[in-house]
Amino acid sequence: ESGDYPLVMTGPQHKKFKSNFIEFVERLISESGETILYDEYMLDTLVMWLVGLSDSQVRAFRHTSTLACLKIVTGLIRVASSVNAEIDNTQRQCETERRRSASRRATGKLEKLETKLQELQQQLTELQEMMNTLFSSVFVHRYRDTRPEIRSICIAELGVWMKDYHTQFLADNYLKYIGWTLSDKVGDVRLNSVQSLIPLYSSSELAPHLELFTQKFKERLVSMRLDNEDSVVVVAISLCCNLLERDMLEPEECVEICELVFMDNRNIAQAAGKFAVLYLFSEDFMSKARRAKPPKGHKKPTDAQIKLRELVRFFLEAKIHEHAVYMVDSLWEHTEVLQDWESMVSLILDSSCGVVLSSEEETAVIEILACAVKRASRAGHVTGRGRSKQLSAKDRRA
Repeated sequence: ESGDYPLVMTGPQHKKFKSNFIEFVERLISESGETILYDEYMLDTLVMWLVGLSDSQVRAFRHTSTLACLKIVTGLIRVASSVNAEIDNTQRQCETERRRSASRRATGKLEKLETKLQELQQQLTELQEMMNTLFSSVFVHRYRDTRPEIRSICIAELGVWMKDYHTQFLADNYLKYIGWTLSDKVGDVRLNSVQSLIPLYSSSELAPHLELFTQKFKERLVSMRLDNEDSVVVVAISLCCNLLERDMLEPEECVEICELVFMDNRNIAQAAGKFAVLYLFSEDFMSKARRAKPPKGHKKPTDAQIKLRELVRFFLEAKIHEHAVYMVDSLWEHTEVLQDWESMVSLILDSSCGVVLSSEEETAVIEILACAVKRASRAGHVTGRGRSKQLSAKDRRA
């Protein structure tokens, strides 16, 4: 198999080929929506030809035709969404017309609306049948292709379908493919699997449909914080932020993710820093802390003082004290409390402060304060920390 074909080649002459090819396929479908899409010839012939090529032994044909088939489904989804909107509108018009008295009803209008509604429903049925045909004829075979770049585009596009046409694709019989590819041997495929889930878990409308999927694959999702590809770890932690906001994580799982703030890799540590802020300073925790009565003779603690105390406790329980500078750097961009010098100093010097600390905790506050001052003055990276290694084009095609 030759590795030289437009979809994977680099250089000025091939740079825009993929985006132009995708745009052509999607516009071909969307622009045909009102005319030849339902003529039982154009689309059927095109799909038959592309499905055959998607099973070719020649990688160039297989890859290109698979991408075309996936984008046809995406185009069909856009047309189906438009048809669905027309169906809803026509149904409302029918209901309005039915409520009119016979004397006020326009002659033949209800019959015309009902005929139009039947035609739209037939169009939607045809579109969904074509989507199902392409899914069973192409996706089901190519998501496990020997080439990772083909597996990647399958999973990435499935995520788009789930987000854009969730009434059909956001179901367990489709979600299982994303779950299975979370364990793919190639990092780029795993990366696309995790990325496809983030918009779903981020949506209050879509997240409830993921309950069974979460039960089956949550352990795998959380374990990806230890993936051997840095880019996968960063996205997996971002997904865990969504899981945390949906109250889908256990406390011990949260602590394990929080402790990644001490890692050498800055991208991973900063992603964990965002998670740690969400977990340690959760609204539920803050509400309980605000309701607690301070010791007699002490002032009511401020939110910043409460957060600092919780941060100190996390730091001490982690028992990685020599890495306070890493923790501060990881959380720096996600919370302002580390730049609240007044609150940190009050924890140490104000005898009437509502937060009472042990001597060990006071020492930790001083260490964190010193690291925060250094971080503010330097306004740059911490010595010894590196960025994530990105997947190269060669690794993606390996």
